[in-house]
Amino acid sequence: MNDEPPITTTGLNLRALFDRHIEGAFVPKAKSSAMHLLIQFPVDLVDGGDADYMLHHARAFAERVFGDEAIFADRVDRDETSQRVVDLFLAPRYMKTTKRESKPAVSTTHHLKLLAAKHGEKPLPFGYGRALQTALFEYMRDEMKLDGVERGKAKVVAGQDWKSAEQQRAEELASLTTRAKAGIDQAERDKAAVYADRVEMERQQRDREAAFLAEQLKAARQHDDRDRALAERERQADRRDEDNKARDTVAEERERAIAAREANVAMAVARAEIAWREAEHARIALDAARQTAQRNVEDSARNRAAARKELAAAEVDRVRAAAERDANTTERNRIEAQRKLNEVQLALLARGADDAAGLELRPLGDRFSMRKAKMRPHEQIAYEAGWSAPLMKLARRLADAMEQLRHHARRLLKREQELNDRDAALTAREQDDDRDRRARASEHAAALADLDRRARALAIREEAAAVRAAEADSRIAYAEAKEAEASREIVRHNRWSLAVDAVIDHPDWIDVTGNTIRLDRNAAATIDPKLVANLQETPPNWAINVILARLDVADRHSLAEEHESDAARSRQQLAELISRAGHVLTSDQQKVVAEVQAAVNRSTAAAQAWNAARDAGR
Repeated sequence: MNDEPPITTTGLNLRALFDRHIEGAFVPKAKSSAMHLLIQFPVDLVDGGDADYMLHHARAFAERVFGDEAIFADRVDRDETSQRVVDLFLAPRYMKTTKRESKPAVSTTHHLKLLAAKHGEKPLPFGYGRALQTALFEYMRDEMKLDGVERGKAKVVAGQDWKSAEQQRAEELASLTTRAKAGIDQAERDKAAVYADRVEMERQQRDREAAFLAEQLKAARQHDDRDRALAERERQADRRDEDNKARDTVAEERERAIAAREANVAMAVARAEIAWREAEHARIALDAARQTAQRNVEDSARNRAAARKELAAAEVDRVRAAAERDANTTERNRIEAQRKLNEVQLALLARGADDAAGLELRPLGDRFSMRKAKMRPHEQIAYEAGWSAPLMKLARRLADAMEQLRHHARRLLKREQELNDRDAALTAREQDDDRDRRARASEHAAALADLDRRARALAIREEAAAVRAAEADSRIAYAEAKEAEASREIVRHNRWSLAVDAVIDHPDWIDVTGNTIRLDRNAAATIDPKLVANLQETPPNWAINVILARLDVADRHSLAEEHESDAARSRQQLAELISRAGHVLTSDQQKVVAEVQAAVNRSTAAAQAWNAARDAGR
């Protein structure tokens, strides 16, 4: 509610505007010569603050239905809760054409009949209303281009659907409460959905981290396998070194053996020389000794040659073992360097997996890219160095996962922002609804107090009505008992009616004494036994009266027949007397005789007519 003045293009003096509008037109003497048309625009499709827009389309719609000379006043109230209602005041003019003339006239039904016929509705008030609903829907759909507009639903039952202000306030308060609850529920559902999305994102993040850790663990295991393989190769190289050392030891032992052999040979040579000198002194005596010494010399020469060959072979083995030891050392150094490079590259990827480090790990074709400016010097060296195929695959998968994570994070951030905006709008709407609810609650409290007063009065009336209803129920029960008794009496009377009809034309069959009817024995054999049994019961008064009246009528009829017989004889005698005395009567006497004969004839005709009517009635 506010104090804003209404918006109008015509003014607000309806009487003056109406008088000026119908000036010069024929206004029939009908119940109404003007109509008040209210147009309600959809709340969700039209801005309630744009009154000029609504007023323009309301006038355009009315002119489309009732013509250009229909509206004499318009108004859009701004001091009401509903801001989307336009009031139009119409007195539609048209050219009324008769056989004698054409003249402007005012009619509130002329255009409505045409509209009802256009939309296939009956030319009755409810048909006019349906046609207006359809025309307004088509205008909003085709001219205003309101997406989602729907035609008003038809009434389920016929009749008035007017509601009091108290009912409308109660329904509006209930609607606001329902909308507020629905908004709170929707907000709770949205928060739950956001929480579920966050939980799902965290789960996906944990899954990705677990997958990443699994990949790292797998790579570490592979690295450990490679380390174990290198350690095994080192152990093999150590074993080869030990073998080479053993071979060197063997070679040294061989060298020492050769040296020992050489020493022995030298000693043998010395001994041989001593022996030769001795042999020289005793050549003849020691020929056998000299030959033996010569053989020993030859054996020593052969042994020296064999030792030299073994020494050469041992030197070759020592050189080969030294070369293998150098190769193993080089391979060990290369593997150690590759391991350290892999460790630096894995650490670099681990830092790249955190966007806070600023490395911006992103996929690039079948490889990946990172910002070198954010790298440390040793990381730049490792980044520019060659990447093994497993690490390149791991880095590419990690870059794809980070890109998807960033995409989901952006979506989640956008969703959170939308939810925050919706929460803010919902909060503002709830505050507006709360203020409106409090305002309506005060009105509703007053209305409820009035309703309580009315309810108390209604309770008093209901108590009085309950007393009257109880009295009515007792009267109804009494009436129902009377009705049952009357029904039994009717059945009884019907049986007596049949019995009376059976004997009414035969008064000679019955005899009435007091309240007893006696039936002639011979007559009882000719009628229905049920009727005979019924006649033996105590008859109702009317049956006694009817039978007594019929017996009286029969007696009187018998008496009348006797009188008629006497009258007939008297007429015959009078006629014979007149016939005999006719020639001696004067003219005056003849006139009297004629009048007497006419009277006799009339009496005779009346008696015959009465007898005929009596017979017909019987």
